[in-house]
Amino acid sequence: MRLSLGQRTLAITVMTLLPIMGVLVYNEIALRQSREREVERLALNVARQAAIEMERLRSGHEGVLHVIAKAPAVVQLNPELCTRYLADLKPALPQITAISVLDGEGKVRCHSDAVAAPGSFADRFYFQDAIEAKGRLVLGEYTVSRITGIAALPFAVAIMDGDQAIGVVASSIDLRWLGESLRARELTQNASLTIADRQGTILAREPLPERFVGTKIPDGFAHLVTAKAPGTARLRSQD
Repeated sequence: MRLSLGQRTLAITVMTLLPIMGVLVYNEIALRQSREREVERLALNVARQAAIEMERLRSGHEGVLHVIAKAPAVVQLNPELCTRYLADLKPALPQITAISVLDGEGKVRCHSDAVAAPGSFADRFYFQDAIEAKGRLVLGEYTVSRITGIAALPFAVAIMDGDQAIGVVASSIDLRWLGESLRARELTQNASLTIADRQGTILAREPLPERFVGTKIPDGFAHLVTAKAPGTARLRSQD
């Protein structure tokens, strides 16, 4: 069957355009893959930077608590001198909600705000872990203070007398302060940043902290909390 002139012209045009269309499709796919890799790279960089900042916060806190744990008024568990010492120290540490000195039974011997603390804190995991750690810093979990009622992240270190732990110095990072430090970061459009403790309870989140802080990361994402190495994953988030 012979093709008309118009049909032959159309066929030639289509044959000419096919390679061009193939190149355009390939370029579009390559560009999309490149954008996806860039997004993954940016996400990983943000996560690494947040991890570095949390490590700086931890190491700085460790130095402060070790200094406090070696102060004579604290080692002596002297309520009056210890309270005065902590009260003088706290204004220089705006990220901390409170500092407490607990004896070996978990009872508060002094507090940075000079308040009366009820009962014993021996049931708190950070207290138990600090006694066992014998001078090494212990990082707690999301905790609502029994004294201030403020949600915080506790740190603790044992007060040592030789090789014996005779008490614990405990302090708490204000989660509102942690959230404000996140808000000071410039996240890319449509990005979010979440910081959680080792149990998967969200400590800070930007945006929408009021919706997420204090809630658990869903089970479907729990493996991200316990991952052995940094990385990226493609998933649909809970929001």
